[in-house]
Amino acid sequence: MKKIIGIIFLIALVFATAVGCTSKESASLENHEEINIADTKDKDALYTFVKQGLTDVSREDFDKWGFYYSDITGDSSDEVVMVNENGEKIEIVSGDSGEYQRIPSEIYVSPYGDEIEFKDGFLVIKGKSGGTGAQYIYMSLYAFDQKEMVNVLEQLNVLEDVNAPSQNVSFQRTGEIDGKLTDFVYTVVKHDNNSETDTVEKQEQYTYNADTKSFAVKSLEIQSKSQSGNENDSDNKNDLTTQYIGLKIKDSILPDGLSESMGWIYNGKESATKEYLCAVITDGSQEIIWLERVLKSDGNTIETEVVDAIACPEYGYSLNSDLLVTCLLKDGKQYEGIALAIPSGKAAYDDEYFENFYKAWRVNEDTDKFEEMPTDGLKGENPAYGI
Repeated sequence: MKKIIGIIFLIALVFATAVGCTSKESASLENHEEINIADTKDKDALYTFVKQGLTDVSREDFDKWGFYYSDITGDSSDEVVMVNENGEKIEIVSGDSGEYQRIPSEIYVSPYGDEIEFKDGFLVIKGKSGGTGAQYIYMSLYAFDQKEMVNVLEQLNVLEDVNAPSQNVSFQRTGEIDGKLTDFVYTVVKHDNNSETDTVEKQEQYTYNADTKSFAVKSLEIQSKSQSGNENDSDNKNDLTTQYIGLKIKDSILPDGLSESMGWIYNGKESATKEYLCAVITDGSQEIIWLERVLKSDGNTIETEVVDAIACPEYGYSLNSDLLVTCLLKDGKQYEGIALAIPSGKAAYDDEYFENFYKAWRVNEDTDKFEEMPTDGLKGENPAYGI
């Protein structure tokens, strides 16, 4: 009997050991399958995927694209960011699932190239644009939200380089970032090449909220003034753009000494929750664009408050109805904002449509302030054409 029990025990032990080995081998195989990723650095396989699924491109042109690698999804393997400077969009491809997959995104190629890096959890795109006498670099940040790339910060001005000898204008305006990209101070400094002076124009605190995939922006008090022996021009211009902020206006009646050359309802986003008016105001010899938030409008009376103002830019053009475009188009659709045009002809009325702009602005509803925006792809009908 003891022999029989011993034999049964031995058989059971062997069976358990065999099952255990099989289970370990199976688990090992499953783990191997889980980490079997598609190699995003395999240009041959990647080209086949791009040609079949993204765009019909020749291998010769494909090899000229820019390729940038980083772990964007956080799965310990590199995604590839592909930049076709002759195309329209920047594409991102992952191999985490074992096969190539496009990560949905809306990231457009800049006219004069893009600088790309992955920093502080963001895909950082620095796009270059500009025109005759003016070049710009803007920074945009994108974050992955488990299914697509989300634009969390759109085209923050990093560099503006303007050189217009005929207007006696030459300066660089830089946007300096102090701190990690999740929490930084943004300082705009203008260097005037003619007077060799530096002026701190604004400082803002940017704080990222990972839950909402957005930045909170807070204006800071500027700690330093123009580093020059003569600050009168800068101070006077600042006075003109700040002294009326907070002014309440009823039925468009202005204080003595001011005149309005044009006014319009601001064209904002479809999702806008606030209503704004804009006006070009003349104070002495200086023209200023006012941003007014509508406080009350009942059909009989309208009350507004001045919440921001822009002095005429240094480029030398007057902010008048000939050059200030208040209804913009982009990709054939109505687009938010206003822009100051640069005529291509000898006179403003030579252009039926403006496609070259010196500056453009839109309204940030969170701060009730104008903010600069890129001019790439903008188009505006010239109200003075043919006059």
